[in-house]
Amino acid sequence: MDVQDQAPQVGYCCNCDDDVSVFLKKEIQGNEIRGIKVSTLVTNAYCKNCGEEVYIAKISDENLKLINQKYREENALICVSDIQNILKKYDIGAKPLSLLLGWGEVTILRYLKGQMPHKEHSDKLKAIMNPYVFAEIFESNKEVLSAVAKRKVEFTLRQLIESAPNEENAVLEKGLVEFYSQEPNIYNGYTEFSLKKTIHSILYFLEKCGPTYKTKMNKLLWFSDILNYKRHGHSITGLRYLCHHFGPVPVRYDYLYGCLSDVYVILWDNEYGTVLSAIKKYNSKCFSDEELKTLNDVLDACGTMSAAVISEFSHKQGSYKKAALKSLMPFSKDISIN
Repeated sequence: MDVQDQAPQVGYCCNCDDDVSVFLKKEIQGNEIRGIKVSTLVTNAYCKNCGEEVYIAKISDENLKLINQKYREENALICVSDIQNILKKYDIGAKPLSLLLGWGEVTILRYLKGQMPHKEHSDKLKAIMNPYVFAEIFESNKEVLSAVAKRKVEFTLRQLIESAPNEENAVLEKGLVEFYSQEPNIYNGYTEFSLKKTIHSILYFLEKCGPTYKTKMNKLLWFSDILNYKRHGHSITGLRYLCHHFGPVPVRYDYLYGCLSDVYVILWDNEYGTVLSAIKKYNSKCFSDEELKTLNDVLDACGTMSAAVISEFSHKQGSYKKAALKSLMPFSKDISIN
């Protein structure tokens, strides 16, 4: 839709080689940021004489902000205000927090000035909103802090943890339950979200399979939930899944794993992707006998598959074939595992 600006605008037109009057036009603009395409509604200026696009610094700067904001929203990146809240919550400065997380000391300062964090950094910052996650990292790396900084953080952490009844409630602070919980429906396998079963399903597969790529873990969770639905009419975890190019994935799975990082799992990257490794054992008492059998059967069917093979295997399932790309996947019984 064309929109004319009320105030007159003037800019230099390279085609006319002169300062010219321009008209403004709102349009969808495609950009690629870190390999990801983003479509954003922006305002561009055009020469009234020849129709060529004209660069106006103020408009370009505003467009850049809109594009960056859209990228942040679509990739669920942490916002500046949340980073500020983390510093306030733990009474720690930007440079000390960067060092504590094993990053360059000016990394968080850059993020506070508006630079977009990498997804891994964003997930880590979201995860440390949980005081138990932050405490684990602090205990491991506190020697990088000055004596004064350590005392301040220790005092603040003690107050925060004393006010949290237990570890699981601290994880709930992250909003996982609030985010995933919905009334039982076709998209969660008619099961209310269970944080405990989600955590211990992940730990089960890590204990049985060893370090596992996120891509493979996403499929193991999906096969477990949908097989249990096929057999008993309900899933195990209550997670919802999206139809992704590489197969089914839990909604906001990066957020999920980031919240569990350094409390239940360790995440690290290599040239092929992100790997999960367990730092706690799974608790079989979290599951019914039927659910444990489902997990065991998925392990037998898929446990030795590589991430690429299990992704290809998921593509062959009727439940995946019937779903629209990037949409929520309704649960069905159309899978080949019995």
